[in-house]
Amino acid sequence: MSLSEATVNVSLIASAGMTIYRFAKAHTVDGQAIVAADATAVQFITAETVNALDPVPLVVGNGAIALIELGGTLSSGDDVEPGAAGVAVASAGAGDMIAGQLLQDGVIGDVVPMTFNPIRRFAA
Repeated sequence: MSLSEATVNVSLIASAGMTIYRFAKAHTVDGQAIVAADATAVQFITAETVNALDPVPLVVGNGAIALIELGGTLSSGDDVEPGAAGVAVASAGAGDMIAGQLLQDGVIGDVVPMTFNPIRRFAA
């Protein structure tokens, strides 16, 4: 479950392969959300149980506190972006989206709190 009041139940439908505590984005198919597996278009974080073709609660809003699954060993304060399957990985560098900052240390597979800031980017 999300840790923030910014969790809303939006009218997007979960596409196949979506999992809880992952980065997500709007799909080109109207009304669907898909996993955001790269650092170009993060818009949401999945907040609760995800069932394909059901409406999915999503964390939205800059500065929201949300839970995210880690795709590697990371430290509190690290800037993160979506990696494979929508898990959080360390932001790589110039031009990549910083989707947020971790609030707790963790290792691959851990679910930790983060500040969600999907509009911040690294300088060129």
